[in-house]
Amino acid sequence: MVIMYLGIETIGTEITKSNKVIAIGILMHHESKPKIFEAWRESEGERSIVVKFYELLRNILKRESTVWIIGFNIFRFDIPLLTLKDIQYGISNVLSSGIERTLKMKGKYYYH
Repeated sequence: MVIMYLGIETIGTEITKSNKVIAIGILMHHESKPKIFEAWRESEGERSIVVKFYELLRNILKRESTVWIIGFNIFRFDIPLLTLKDIQYGISNVLSSGIERTLKMKGKYYYH
C-alpha cells in the first residue's frame, strides 16, 4: 500500500478546461522530499505536468495494488480537474491510464 499526499495549484477555482493547472505537488509517505511539477518550467506547460503526474501514478500502480490519495478537497476539485485534463489532452490514450480508470482497474482505491 502507498499513501500519496496530493495538492494542485490552479489559476482559477472552477472545474473547466479554461482553468489551468500550474503546479502539482506530491509527497509519498515513504519519501522525505516532495515531487513538485511546475508548468512554467516545462516546454508544454500544463500538459507536461499532468502527463508527469499520470506517469508517476501508473508506475506506482505497477508495483502496488492499493493507493491512498490524501489531500484537501481532492474529491471535489483536484481529482475531477485532473480527470478533465486527462480527457482534454487525451493523456489516457497515450498512457492507457486515466486516474479513476486506473485506480478502479487495480481493485482498490481511496480518496480522503
